[in-house]
Amino acid sequence: MSGVELIFSTLCNATFCENDLGNSLTDTELTLRQNEIQQMKNAINGKHLKIGTYNNYPLSWTEGSDNGTVSGHGVAFVIVNILREQFNFTFDVVVPEQNVELGGRRPEDSLIGLVNSSKVDMAAAFLPVLVKFNKLVTFSNDLDEGVWMMMLKRPKESAAGSGLLAPFATYVWYLILAAVLVYGPCIYLLTWIRSKLIKDDERPIPISPSVWFVYGAFIKQGTTLAPEANTTRVLFATWWLFVILLSAFYTANLTAFLTLSKFTLDIENPEDLYKKNYRWVSADGGAVQHTIINPDEDLYYLSRMLANGRAQFRSLSDDHEFLPMVTGGAVLVKEQTAIDNLMYNDYLRKTREGVEEADRCTYVVAPNAFMKRRRAFAYPKNSTLKILFDTVRKNKGIKPEKYDSSRPPPYDSLFGNNRYRFNEETKKKIINGREYYVVNTVAGDVRLIPVRTPSAFLYR
Repeated sequence: MSGVELIFSTLCNATFCENDLGNSLTDTELTLRQNEIQQMKNAINGKHLKIGTYNNYPLSWTEGSDNGTVSGHGVAFVIVNILREQFNFTFDVVVPEQNVELGGRRPEDSLIGLVNSSKVDMAAAFLPVLVKFNKLVTFSNDLDEGVWMMMLKRPKESAAGSGLLAPFATYVWYLILAAVLVYGPCIYLLTWIRSKLIKDDERPIPISPSVWFVYGAFIKQGTTLAPEANTTRVLFATWWLFVILLSAFYTANLTAFLTLSKFTLDIENPEDLYKKNYRWVSADGGAVQHTIINPDEDLYYLSRMLANGRAQFRSLSDDHEFLPMVTGGAVLVKEQTAIDNLMYNDYLRKTREGVEEADRCTYVVAPNAFMKRRRAFAYPKNSTLKILFDTVRKNKGIKPEKYDSSRPPPYDSLFGNNRYRFNEETKKKIINGREYYVVNTVAGDVRLIPVRTPSAFLYR
């Protein structure tokens, strides 16, 4: 279950909870903490709040009405509406002048600026918990863990290649070419040195026959040369052995490439953006920008791409405005939920326009995440709303689930000789309603290992 689905489920359960906060506070023996919560609840009752947000569909976005008022929508305002019903307050939605998390010269330009200057009472948005943000505002308990992915234009062929040169990497072909060009002169040089050291009837092999022997052996052809000296025969045998091994590896890899239907992208990790000097773009003033410019972050090396213009940050009101850049070859870095909705809406639009099926799926997502960060609401420093709202979220169950590590061990470890180690990042697959670990064996095969024994399903 994803973080957004978990929040929805816990919110729905919270609305039908019988032992609510109001009933617990009516007990005669209240602790000091409960008295403090009760005073906060009385203070907010009937109060009119200003709640800031920004457009980050589908987690939060705003819509304007004919009378000029702005209404908030998305997962963030589902939580706000439950809190509003609980504490009987009203609110107005305030949006920053620039649709950014932090940036601009004035506090009104960014959402964090509005909260830091106390122009709003809270920010109802899934904001990343960054060190720079934490110095300006106070964050609530974590809502979920945001995942930033990389979206790029779908390539026409696999990055690994599909032709006759695919079995070997580019630098391997360069090394093979260098060996073919160098080994002929080496034969001439070594046989010339031998003739100087050992006085016999065999003369050194000239440069032209040496080069022709190397090329002829490379294409599996014979030679008219018949050396008698052991050293010269060893030189010839060494080249023949090299050609035999090279042919064997090439044939095996070519067979694997022709039969394996694996499609490899040119960009799979953030490191690929830097190593291959790919042009990429992200939202201005967002988590990505403030992460890569922080020297303490692991992704700080990407800040060098800002100087040469390979990395850009744009302030756009609609995510669809990024699509022309991606079509032009740039890589878009955004939250996973935003990218999923962007690709889905683009597919629906092309379907309604009657675009051919093969041309509808224009974009693809890299298999690995760009980064992961915790996300939460934001409050001004020393705000009492954080204490009140976080307490209600805990009592109502609006909090992240904890992983239950007391379940039975994996099926493969029951019989000893456990050769595989599993963690949270191990790939899983569900087949016929049963969950399996997907592991690669030493021989290169794929093996499915049941996550738990069949009786483990009765454990819960």
